[in-house]
Amino acid sequence: MKGFITDYVNINHQYDKDLSTHNLRKLALIINDFTQNKILDPMKCKYLGDWYFDARYPGENYTEITDKEEAQRCIQIAEEIRDALYDTIKMLRSEPIVNDTLDSTPSSSTIKFGS
Repeated sequence: MKGFITDYVNINHQYDKDLSTHNLRKLALIINDFTQNKILDPMKCKYLGDWYFDARYPGENYTEITDKEEAQRCIQIAEEIRDALYDTIKMLRSEPIVNDTLDSTPSSSTIKFGS
């Protein structure tokens, strides 16, 4: 998510501060705003982010994922995020090339995506 924002959204560095966060919900909202469509579910991203943060930075209230169904749900959400971003990148790269360069950034921040 941070890589997508860095490469496609953060054109004028307006999201530099947000790129230092571990808040997946906030990152999802930035991406959804850019695409003008809800390609990521912010609540699923928050759910996954809560588990990620606890696993990466365990504190006194640390909880391990020991339930197989819970682990599978986290994997499913991560795969949904990956697939949505991959599909969006493919769509962005299919946009016409501007100025005969192979610039990976979109030509406009107002690209409309399918519903």
